[in-house]
Amino acid sequence: MEAFKSDASVVPTGVLAVLGIITVISAFRHKLILALFSPELAAATGVNVARLDLYYLLVFSLTVLLGLRFLGALLVGALIIIPAATGRQLTHTLNAFLAASSVTSVLAVAIGFLINRYYSHLTLGSVTLNLSLGPAIISVATVLFLLSLLRRKI
Repeated sequence: MEAFKSDASVVPTGVLAVLGIITVISAFRHKLILALFSPELAAATGVNVARLDLYYLLVFSLTVLLGLRFLGALLVGALIIIPAATGRQLTHTLNAFLAASSVTSVLAVAIGFLINRYYSHLTLGSVTLNLSLGPAIISVATVLFLLSLLRRKI
């Protein structure tokens, strides 16, 4: 994480990449859903399924690349799975699921950054917590998931 803290240009680049990912998924969500459930129907309605698959794979690989840069190999899966599980707990419809999981991801990363920045060496009694960025983000995502278990679906 020392490389992350010394390179101030990484954060704006990461934010731009995340905004690009959200934009691409939002723009192609209807075609992605159609191609996911019925590639034949998508092709029949004029969707270029091969190109759409390429866009999806590029966006997914960018997501994993960003996760590797900020979290490390082990925690990338958690940042992909936990917000999706939180969105599934909170929603019934696919559009609401996409919105809820995106908001959960962004919220977990933002709060994790704040925790890492201001409370990285938190002392509770005789215990000192040394929170690095990756575990802070995943801990926040886990707390959000646990809170989602208490709420009804919308």
